Order: sequence, then C-alpha cells, then structure tokens
Amino acid sequence: MQTFPVRDVRKETERNNRNMELETERLILRPWRESDAEELYELAKDPEVGPRAGWPVHTSRENSEEIIRNVLAAPETYAVIRKEDGRVLGSVGLKDLQLESYLDSDSRAELGYWIGRPFWGRGYMPEAAGRLVQHGFEDLKLERLICSYYEGNEQSRRVQEKLGFVPDHIQRDADVPLLGVKRTEYWQVLLRPMYLQNKTRRKNRMNYTESRYRICRREADGTVSAEIEFPELTRGNYRIVRVFAAPQWEGKGVREELLEMAVDRIRERGGSVSSADPAVQDWLNRHPAR
Repeated sequence: MQTFPVRDVRKETERNNRNMELETERLILRPWRESDAEELYELAKDPEVGPRAGWPVHTSRENSEEIIRNVLAAPETYAVIRKEDGRVLGSVGLKDLQLESYLDSDSRAELGYWIGRPFWGRGYMPEAAGRLVQHGFEDLKLERLICSYYEGNEQSRRVQEKLGFVPDHIQRDADVPLLGVKRTEYWQVLLRPMYLQNKTRRKNRMNYTESRYRICRREADGTVSAEIEFPELTRGNYRIVRVFAAPQWEGKGVREELLEMAVDRIRERGGSVSSADPAVQDWLNRHPAR
C-alpha cells in the first residue's frame, strides 16, 4: 500500500514566512524584529490598546522584546510599517492556521490585528488587514477566515465590516485568559466566495474618482455618468443631496454602489448621514451603522 507523507504545515509556513514581506500603497507588512521592541513598547504600554484586544499593557521595553520573541515571531504575524518614515504602527496576523492537506480540505485561519492609538482614524488598519486577507485567500488558498471583537470595540467592528466579514455567532461570558475576565465576544466570518465577490466590487470602484464631498464616475470622453454629493451641513452631519446614474447603469447596482461608498466615507469620519430624498433615506434606514 502506497503511503504519503503528512505535510507539517506549521513548519512550512514558518519557513516561507521568515522573509515574507507584503506591501500596500502606504504600508509594508514584515516579520517582527527584536529591534522593534522600543517602538512596540511605546504603543503597547497604552491602556487603550491591548486590553481592547484582550491582552495586557506592556510593562517595559524588555517585556516587549520578550513578546516579540515568544508571541509575535509566530508564522504569518507581521509588523505594520509606514512607508514614509519606517515607523511601526501595529500588528496583523493569521493564527491557528490550518492549510489544506489530503486529510482536511477546510483550510482556515483567524485574523487578528491592533494599531497604536496615535494612528487611529487614518485607515491604516483596514489597509493592512485587507492585504493580509488577500494573502490568505490568494497565496495561502484559504477557504475561510474568522475574526472577533469584544463588546464595545467599535473600531475593530468597523475594520471587519470594511473587510467584508459578516456575523457568525455571539459568545457570551467568553474567557479573556490574558486579562482574567469574561466578556461578550462577537465572531464574524469571511468565506472565499464572499471575498471573491467583494474583490469584483472593489475593482468596479476603481472607476470612480473622489473628493471630500463628491464621488463620480467619468467615461473616456470626460462625461460624468454617475455621481453622488454629500455636503457637511454642520460639523459631523452630512446630507446626501444628489444621486445620479445615467440610463446605461440602470439595473446594474451603480446607485447602491455610490450610496455605499459615500456612507463608508462619512462613517470613516465619524459622521452621521441623512437625505431629503425619501428613496435614499429609506436605503439609509435599511443600512444602519452596526
């Protein structure tokens, strides 16, 4: 009887990950280095960072160096580095990685991430985590990603929402072992077909140009074939005043695409949105901020 060697996926991934770098427009994702300990400590000593994600504040540079060696050195765990100045912003990783083998076709992993408070609200984490999601589905050939956030962590929830994750289940009185407490934990999931569908939608959005209060689609001759305007009437309060799609876009979801993009931008800024157009307001009512 012919036998087949069992793949040690953990060792394979560790070897492949040792020198792996991933890149986005503004960021580089690379393995953590012990020389990052000082920057890590400056971010991780903040009580508003680690406890939100379920781990305690770092107590010293030496503590951060130890965590780099024993925790952040894990396969598929990356420091998030800003290109313009080389600063460490946070971390992203895939843990509990189960790659496909002839024994198991349900390849999967859990996405985790955090970012230092000085860099909140700039879109860095959706950019970094989105690149890792792409790596997971396209390079590692995963079929499923899971992710969670604790009750009250709205920033983390919004990151997952932007990446396309959808609710899976709620775990009440979940243990947070590193903090010795219990919390309500919200689990979300992203499957390969969902990722591919979202990728197609993102490609479609590349045809749009944006300013602070306007998103439009221009054709090759320069004419505008679709447009949405959302001025800021008072601080943090936006009003959608115009949604236009030319006849060739009827039935192709362009109006909804415009609304989704505008609402995403407004909510990224922490604003609220309304419209005097009953049809638009009805759409907003059916798509509340979660």
